[in-house]
Amino acid sequence: MRSNDNQSLFEKEDVLNMMSDTGMSWVKNLEEIGAKQIPPAERLSIIIRTDLQYVDENQDFLVFWYQETKNLTIELRKNLFDAAEFMANDIVVSCDVWAFRRWYLKKIYT
Repeated sequence: MRSNDNQSLFEKEDVLNMMSDTGMSWVKNLEEIGAKQIPPAERLSIIIRTDLQYVDENQDFLVFWYQETKNLTIELRKNLFDAAEFMANDIVVSCDVWAFRRWYLKKIYT
């Protein structure tokens, strides 16, 4: 981060790092839910419901995040995707695609 005349200017890498931290904390939240001692089907249902709610509340952030993931350093990208390995890819993509659906439909219907 650069400082100039008492103003903080964030470089793109700083913003991406903060976004990565946010994504990692969300993954850790889902991991905690997954570690609960409840029946597997109920646990999976809670994870999916929780993830869909998060996606619904953070659609703009997720669309931007997916668009900017290509700009992450290789290390940050690897950490992000390694952290999400515990979840089935289809579940994560199905939940996240809700943000893209809204983004696409917004262009057509507004």
